[in-house]
Amino acid sequence: MKTSKIISPYNVIIVILLILTSFRLYNYFQPTPDINENVDQDYLVTAVKLSGNVLTLNLKGEEKYVAFYYLDDNEEINVVPGNHIHLTGTLSLPKSNSLPNTFNYQKYLQSNDIHYQITISQMTVLDEEVGWLYRLRNHLMNRSSSLTNQYINALIFANNDYIADDVANSFQINGVSHLLAISGMHINLLCLIFLKLLKKWRIRYPQLIINLFLIFYLFLTNFTPSIVRASIFYFIVEFSFLHKLSSHKCLNITILICLLLFPYFLINLSFQYSVITSFFLTKYSLNNEHFLKQTLAISLLAFFASLPLTVNNFYRLNFLSPLLNIIFVPLISFLIYPLVLLAFIFPFLSYFLDPILYLFQNLSLLFSQITCLIIQIPKFTPIYLIIYYLLLLTRKNINYRSYFILILLIFFVKITPYLDPHGYVYFLDVGQGDSALIISPYQKDVILLDTGGLNVIDEDQTDPNIRLATNMVTFFQSIGISHIDNLIISHGDNDHLGTAKYLIDLIAIQNITLNPGEYTASEAELLNMLPSSTYIPHNLQITYLKTPLYESENDNSNVNLITIYHTNFLFTGDISSRVEEDILNRYQFSHIHFLKLAHHGSNTSNSYSFLKNIAPQYAIISSGLNNRYHHPSKETIENLAELNIPYYNTAFNHTIKVKISKKGFTIYPLKT
Repeated sequence: MKTSKIISPYNVIIVILLILTSFRLYNYFQPTPDINENVDQDYLVTAVKLSGNVLTLNLKGEEKYVAFYYLDDNEEINVVPGNHIHLTGTLSLPKSNSLPNTFNYQKYLQSNDIHYQITISQMTVLDEEVGWLYRLRNHLMNRSSSLTNQYINALIFANNDYIADDVANSFQINGVSHLLAISGMHINLLCLIFLKLLKKWRIRYPQLIINLFLIFYLFLTNFTPSIVRASIFYFIVEFSFLHKLSSHKCLNITILICLLLFPYFLINLSFQYSVITSFFLTKYSLNNEHFLKQTLAISLLAFFASLPLTVNNFYRLNFLSPLLNIIFVPLISFLIYPLVLLAFIFPFLSYFLDPILYLFQNLSLLFSQITCLIIQIPKFTPIYLIIYYLLLLTRKNINYRSYFILILLIFFVKITPYLDPHGYVYFLDVGQGDSALIISPYQKDVILLDTGGLNVIDEDQTDPNIRLATNMVTFFQSIGISHIDNLIISHGDNDHLGTAKYLIDLIAIQNITLNPGEYTASEAELLNMLPSSTYIPHNLQITYLKTPLYESENDNSNVNLITIYHTNFLFTGDISSRVEEDILNRYQFSHIHFLKLAHHGSNTSNSYSFLKNIAPQYAIISSGLNNRYHHPSKETIENLAELNIPYYNTAFNHTIKVKISKKGFTIYPLKT
């Protein structure tokens, strides 16, 4: 009898699927080669989005692509999903993230089975007519511009692009974004309605018709991960009556089949949320006769099951979320989703549904303003992830004691940075600019030396420094930084402080230190934004090297010698060779471990004499890739080579992390 249990049909299926899926994933996630080549081909358009003057197209050719076309003023191009187009342009690998733990566009595209992007130079629509499937889809998705249609697109066609950004952000803050993803509940409800109608009309083989409808629905929704998972699960459950498989076993088979067919689902965030919550909800029985208790139990389990995913993507938790789900889950499940289905069939109902959806959105916006229970938590390390899910998996029953143990672990993750005896220096990749984050042991002091700053304007006429500031704060939060004790600005040029005015709105900054001499307009603006305060570092040593005042803003840069334990860092701003000479005449340096080269490695700085006398163990260059100033200069690189000084450049190594202990330091180029 024991042998028959081991060699059950379920175990055989799982083993076979595990082997096949492992090979599939291994082959799929081989490194994608970086290319930059011209294309001149025909493609099928599968999706279209216009933002400002940027037209974004999803294309199908030999594989999937995303393409960008920058429209001239008053230029119009009539292209819809289903069109075939001919284009010329440049094929390249999408950009990765330069700051760790921030949005990775390359990975995001890969999670949707897209590996390359095309920058279009010329484009021609080859045919006005589109196939019947795209024609039907375009008609159904664009019947009206009402609020109801936004939710028809979200809840029926799995397209959230039409939901307003502030509303979508409120859903994410409240922890209810998953309600807009089509789940097993939606699929089951849809199939149940069809089944009853088919039986009422006495249609033969109703289940076969439903199965065919689901396959058609998958094509209609472009095989969205949540719909694929829910549909395959529906098929497996139907088939499982032959073997009497539990919902949990059906889900395990579903997950493996999904990854076998669509390996990129493994890194798709919506699929991860869908799978992890479904896995634990089917693993533990949460039967309770009382509706509210049952809803709360399900909400709590879903919250804690997906908690590490939330933390590792957003670095914060809203502990109000389980209670909000008690409100929003029934509201979506029993009111909004059925009404959206009816409004899809009978469009005139949108006049009645729009006010309900308006109230629903405002309710979400209102709750998102309650921030007292939103807690910032640093990213889970792999060890903490394993411990967390082992604690969740090894429980025989899930109860409040289980959640209390998990909360204790979360609290420990929260305070871990304050228990860390190491110091850290991060040379941040901020493009053609300078920025370094300095963290003393036990996080007693957090110093940001310069903020970087971009001088270009995005295609949609927004300041890219807003996005850079947001990414910087996201990175800070991911490593447990909630405030900056001292913001040191080396000098008033935009590439050193351009992001500062946005950082002030995003993270608490207690003090600003500026360079000597007259303030630039940007420096004066910063001083007006923060009250003056006194700051005394107590866990690391900062020495401000003094030189005469110069007529040049660059030459008046703060020059800082920062020591953590016995490791010395010399930051030189944008000083020129003459200031370097003055520094050598005024100071003697025993041992500099890291020299941040002045002016991004320019040949007007970093003289041979200065490099030879300082004799750093490593040099750090902060410059943008392919920048118009051609930094670092060939002369500077030759000087470093002749003096045998190894160097790191943020343009190629991205953010560079230095971990410091009493015994020494370790360098981690965080190239993603």
